[in-house]
Order: sequence, then C-alpha cells, then structure tokens
Amino acid sequence: SDGRGIINYSGHGSTHDWDGPKFRPSEIELIKNEDAIPFVVSNACITGQFTVKESFAESWQRHPKGGVFFWGSMDSSYWDEDDILEKEMYRIAIQDRRPEFYKMIQGSLEHVWRHYGGSGRSEYYWETYHNFGDPSISLRTTQPQTAYISVVEPVYMGSSLVHLRVVGKNGEPIENSRVTLTSPAGRRSSVISGPSGYVSFGVNPYYMQYGSHLDVKVSGPEVVMGHYSIGVGY
Repeated sequence: SDGRGIINYSGHGSTHDWDGPKFRPSEIELIKNEDAIPFVVSNACITGQFTVKESFAESWQRHPKGGVFFWGSMDSSYWDEDDILEKEMYRIAIQDRRPEFYKMIQGSLEHVWRHYGGSGRSEYYWETYHNFGDPSISLRTTQPQTAYISVVEPVYMGSSLVHLRVVGKNGEPIENSRVTLTSPAGRRSSVISGPSGYVSFGVNPYYMQYGSHLDVKVSGPEVVMGHYSIGVGY
C-alpha cells in the first residue's frame, strides 16, 4: 500500500495466485494506495489464463487500486525465456527511455525472437503473453510533479485565441504534457506542451461571453493530473 510504479514477479504461478511467496486476490484487496497504481508484470505460468471465471490478471484489473495494467502468460512460461524477456523490458524503459507499455512489451518479445533466431519458443512467447489494460499508458520512471496552468495572456470576451503555459511549482516549464481545453461551446481540443511549456488554442469568439469559463485539464507521463477553470473577463 506504499505504492509502486511497477511490480514484477518471476516464479511459479497459477490461474489465481503467485505461488512463492503466496500472493492471492485477498492480498490485492488490501492495497489502499490510489496514487501509485502499478504496472504488474507476471513472469509466471498461467496467471493470464483468461478462460477461467476470473484469472489472477483480472483480479489485479478489477480491484480499483490494483494494477493499471497487467502483462502475463496465458499458458506455461519458462525460466530462460522469461529472464531474457524481463531484462530487455527494463532496458527499453530505462536505458532507451521508451516507457510506453506497448513499446516495452513489443520490444522485449522481439528481443526474445532475435535471441533464439525465431526458433525454440520464439513464436510461442508472442502467443502466450497477453495484455490486460491499455498498452498506450506509460510507466512513470520519476516522482511525478504537480503541473500548474499559467495564463499567458488575459482571456477576454470575444477572444479567438487562448495562450497557456504548463509550469511546475517554481514556475519552471514542463514539456510533453497533454493540455485539454473545453470551450464554453463544449468543443474539446488537446495540445502537447513543448520545451518551453507553451500551448495555444483557437476558440470561437462568439461563445466567449463574459462570465463563462474554460475547462482545462493537464496530464502527462511524469505529472499529477490537474484540473483548472479559467474565467472569461470583460
């Protein structure tokens, strides 16, 4: 319950638990931390067996504070191949700085294939390892910071452009954050912040009435999601 970015188990498993040491769905239910939900990697046999009523993978997914994503084998997995697979996964995320789940997964499976030259269990590993969750999510590799929205220019009635900046608590720019703006007309658009943290949006001036508000959300791989409201001035 202290929170983890990633939990990686390598050992014996079953359709409903990790076997050594034992870790069951009842232990998952005890997890309380909602701000650090982990990417769960299970290098173990049949923990991703989705033909049963509720697999161990699904137990992690169904608990609201369990796992944001689960990657595990539907059938048996093997020590040598798993060792190669998981080492490459970490190399991709940390050394190559490609923390998106789908890049970590695909790259490590490709590495197993290259290692064995496509022979042995190369094809089997592509077939047995399954994703439970959204593979476009990224693994956080640093402590996330709070992102704030700074209004670069005042927003007035009839404005057609909105200029914002994503900054940290000391005013430093934050890049690679997704800023989503919903206009008073209900139109939603998103922009990724650049190295200086700036983002700009075009809005319909007809709906920019005095007293109305712009809804702004900011998210990113290394930031805590923020939600802000910007009033339209006279």
